[in-house]
Amino acid sequence: MLFRVSQNPIREDNPEVDAVPEFVKCSDKELRYVFLVYDYESPLRKMEKTALKEKAATMSGYKLEKGGARFDKNARTVLSGKNTKVETAIKVFLSLQRNFDKEVLLSYESELEQFVARSKEPKTTDSAWRISLLIAKELPMLLKNRKELLELLEMRNDVIGDNQEAMDDGNYSTLDTVMGEIRIENENKQ
Repeated sequence: MLFRVSQNPIREDNPEVDAVPEFVKCSDKELRYVFLVYDYESPLRKMEKTALKEKAATMSGYKLEKGGARFDKNARTVLSGKNTKVETAIKVFLSLQRNFDKEVLLSYESELEQFVARSKEPKTTDSAWRISLLIAKELPMLLKNRKELLELLEMRNDVIGDNQEAMDDGNYSTLDTVMGEIRIENENKQ
């Protein structure tokens, strides 16, 4: 993960987080939510988006109303995307961890999830059957491309890890590490 998320306060584990002006304005709860929902390496990343956001809100300390039927107003504001501090932090966080290959992988996974959901729907028309057949025809190619992308990402992670180990004595901040990875990625492109 770009920033460490544990039981400790976010700023205790990541003092460098306040180097990002948009993060200074956010509470620990808000930052924890952003990191758990939007980090590529979040332990929740494989969950369906609504369930992921609700689990992240719970893990971040957002409360339920009396009776436990739904989240309180503060949590609902965050979950609905109406908390401007959180929305700004999300945009900045996404730009900090931007990785085109991982974005493509997420896109493939989203497409695959949609294909699976679509294939489970009852086919009551010829059109629905044609769509299902087209999906079945394209699925092997999508799975192959996804596998190749995963292999590419794994190779890059190995290279970055090897280079990071060579330069990292354990005293670099997360931002230093990210900037080092960007530098390495740029050098590999040349």
